[in-house]
Amino acid sequence: MPPRGTSLATGYAANIWLRSAIRVLVHVAEGPVDGRKRGGDEIYRFFRACADWPEIIEHGQAISVEARARGCSDIPSALLLQARARDAICDAIRDARRPRPAPPEPGQAAEVPLYVTAWQDYLTVYRDMSGESLHRRGYRSAMHRASLNESAAAGCLLLAGWPEAALSGATLADPMCGSGTFLIEAALMATNTAPGLFRRRFPFQGWHDFDRQAYASVCEQARKAQTPWEGALLGNEIHPGALSLASRDAEGAGVAHLMHLHQGSCGEWQPRQRPDQVITNPPWGNRLMDAEADDSSALEATWTELGLFLKAHCREAQAFVLSGNKSTTQWLRMKADNRTPLTIGGADCRLIKYTVLPAKQPTAAVASGGRSAV
Repeated sequence: MPPRGTSLATGYAANIWLRSAIRVLVHVAEGPVDGRKRGGDEIYRFFRACADWPEIIEHGQAISVEARARGCSDIPSALLLQARARDAICDAIRDARRPRPAPPEPGQAAEVPLYVTAWQDYLTVYRDMSGESLHRRGYRSAMHRASLNESAAAGCLLLAGWPEAALSGATLADPMCGSGTFLIEAALMATNTAPGLFRRRFPFQGWHDFDRQAYASVCEQARKAQTPWEGALLGNEIHPGALSLASRDAEGAGVAHLMHLHQGSCGEWQPRQRPDQVITNPPWGNRLMDAEADDSSALEATWTELGLFLKAHCREAQAFVLSGNKSTTQWLRMKADNRTPLTIGGADCRLIKYTVLPAKQPTAAVASGGRSAV
């Protein structure tokens, strides 16, 4: 949410540039409700008076209300908050001698999506500038069922320090790249490509206070900010279907020329150059590509193979491994530098950093008698 008092142009830029966010909200109103009175009535009363809804919602525009409610005296659910908020808004518009706003058509986004929170008898109302979650960039042709979402992938890359490494022309590898989310997001960062440029439309483009010139300026500045990059992104994936998606989506994002993809097992892959950094999201038990990987012996084999790959081909590199199953990492046979707690899709995860040690030097031997040198 942009700070209060900032211009809408700041919100436009946030939607265009933010990589690990989900939505950008514009504050509309806030205030308390009386916890001693009926919650539904208090919600209705608050929404009838909190904003000039006939001005905010133009004739013919569809609205939606997404709500969160917690810790209130008599607002037991988000559904009650949604229903009574919508009733009040529609009645306010009807009183202005206009038809009640309709919900969006099935499969379509609302022109004016609203986001409402109720926390301990205090309501806050926002207009949602983003509508559809910002992780849906627009470059994907289809979503693989085990794909990491784009915002989560970008967040992991930021935590791994990839933008800084990319500036030095570092080589990044993902030995279990799936549909290529880490690699594509890494390429967008390396080329300073704003992820919002792939979106066809945002809800705010139909709002009564939309500044077309300011938005065009933000988009033009973002396009001019793109830069060439001389590094390399290396990916390997055993599943040909997932790798085909990675290739197709890289084309859609305009970064296919930066990615070198290989199909096969991690243990068989020999990268064309030594990676400076590795980031990967291996199977860990409840986000799996196929049913057979649910077997613990298959998981052990996968993680053991990853550990052997890192030691064989990524000496002195930093490796970042995402896992939601603490028992799987033991099979890497590596000591972690640190673990960053994350919640992704409701799952408790850790982004674990490893420093891959250099190869051990052979011990010198004394020629006479073959004894080791002291």
